[in-house]
Amino acid sequence: FFSAHGLIIPKDRSAKVTANVLKRSSGACAYLPVIRVVNLGRALDLLEKRGFWIVGTSGESSESVYQCDWNRDLVLILGNEQKGISRTIRNRCHHVVGIPAPGHMESLNVSVSAGVILSEISRQRKALKGPG
Repeated sequence: FFSAHGLIIPKDRSAKVTANVLKRSSGACAYLPVIRVVNLGRALDLLEKRGFWIVGTSGESSESVYQCDWNRDLVLILGNEQKGISRTIRNRCHHVVGIPAPGHMESLNVSVSAGVILSEISRQRKALKGPG
């Protein structure tokens, strides 16, 4: 839907990919490779060596998702609602961005955050390509 090329899930501290998860993905898992890794840090090292830009997300970030230049190969790291991304992984990121939230809302759940950020990435990339 947003032209993602894959989904990397850490083996520990993440949801399992079950039949129910596959069903709720509305078929997306049939078109998107899902890879479970034992060591997320090593996977990020490999991707960074291949030229990927590592971007983490945090509700505490002062850098807005709307100020970030998304026109490059990247890995987007989303943490869970309770703890976010670990400090170790956060320190590996080239940038850490957040979604500006005026008002009293502390945070969005991870699926809503993913949708907002992926939509902005898609918008910027389409604008770069131009009409058509």
